[in-house]
Amino acid sequence: MAPYDSVCEILDAQDYLTSCLNALFKNDVAEYAKHTGEDESSVQSQLESSMYAPPEELSASYTERYSAALKAICNNCQYSVGTPKKQDGLFNYIIDVTVTPNTSFQSAMNELETGTYYSEEEVDRALVELMEKYAAAPTYGAQTTVTVSLNFKTLSAAGAEDSEITSLIDTILPVE
Repeated sequence: MAPYDSVCEILDAQDYLTSCLNALFKNDVAEYAKHTGEDESSVQSQLESSMYAPPEELSASYTERYSAALKAICNNCQYSVGTPKKQDGLFNYIIDVTVTPNTSFQSAMNELETGTYYSEEEVDRALVELMEKYAAAPTYGAQTTVTVSLNFKTLSAAGAEDSEITSLIDTILPVE
């Protein structure tokens, strides 16, 4: 059983990272919920309140359109999780993730900054229209490979600004 277990463990690590990324970017929480034992609706609710939440200062009349455009931009993200390479220790892998950065959000913000607006309403409308524009016609950077460690340490630090997982997320969808 040891050879079978070692292959399944590797595929499980690959599936776990893929399910994390798919939950964040594709709004597909089913596999992630299976891996974590969380309820799908709970995971979905967390994503809605964090990942897809509109800026607080955005007018209420634009929040739904903003969230829908952001989901569409995220859904256009392109990545492929490679086969994990087992490292020494319990649940310790190195994984190459091939990424074509989706620069749509960045492009929308850059274009928004170059405009001239005379009211908050104009800014809100321009922001949402730009988000919708780039959701319909995404822009991308050059394909790259990001190597991440997948182990208990990187998983526990996943939300930290300087973590490998945060860096991977920022490479898939740059926001600055």
